[in-house]
Amino acid sequence: MKLTSAIWFGVCLLAGASVAVADTSRFEGRWTDPQSQTITSIEIRNGGSTLLLHAFGRCHPQDCDMGEAVVRTYAPGLDPKLKDTVDVLSAEYVTRFLRTLLVVYPEDGDRLRVETFDVFTDSSGRWPCHHVQMLVRSAAVSPLNTGDLAQPTQLSPANGSAFSMYPRTTTLEWSAVPGAVRYGVEVDCYECCQTGKWCSEAGGSVRSAVVNGLSYTFNFVGAQPGRWRVWAIGPGGAAGPKTGWFEFSYTR
Repeated sequence: MKLTSAIWFGVCLLAGASVAVADTSRFEGRWTDPQSQTITSIEIRNGGSTLLLHAFGRCHPQDCDMGEAVVRTYAPGLDPKLKDTVDVLSAEYVTRFLRTLLVVYPEDGDRLRVETFDVFTDSSGRWPCHHVQMLVRSAAVSPLNTGDLAQPTQLSPANGSAFSMYPRTTTLEWSAVPGAVRYGVEVDCYECCQTGKWCSEAGGSVRSAVVNGLSYTFNFVGAQPGRWRVWAIGPGGAAGPKTGWFEFSYTR
């Protein structure tokens, strides 16, 4: 019980901070720990008005894609002169059975310390747990030219589609893009993370995947609205422009 209280105190404390507006360049990039049994890599990128963290966790036979979450930044104190100084980041991921909070600190030697707080929200009886690990920066990658990749055309489900079947097995389909070798997909959920907001707007996680073909099948979380978008990925990892969101909904 003490462990549960301690973890949720941390969540509440961090939740009051603001989304990134200051210089976060020392955090940005790709960071890895191939031997980790928890978080194997993270990528932190500046999305313009927000900072985004894409995390991967240890799974078999390949790592689990946890998706991309909005990052919150924290100054080292209450002094207004330090408001543009960032020394801690956090990102939260929410699934049907688990809430995961990542807290990220810079370390000497071009490393990041990542603390992971897991709280299970199902009836499994599993204890909350806390992990600490060090990630090192991956070798820099030259900027990629994405101008040659077009947007895919979203084919199915059409924008505004409504479904009543259960289970909520959903297949997304799109057109091929010349030069693409893979495709990235994101699925957002309305009111899964916060009332009246999409998860991506509330700082929660969205379902994301990288696939080799022109479709992606998954089970949607609940009887509520969802939306999806897709983009092309070139041979060197270059990501083309994302499509707009197509919305759908389930009534049961």
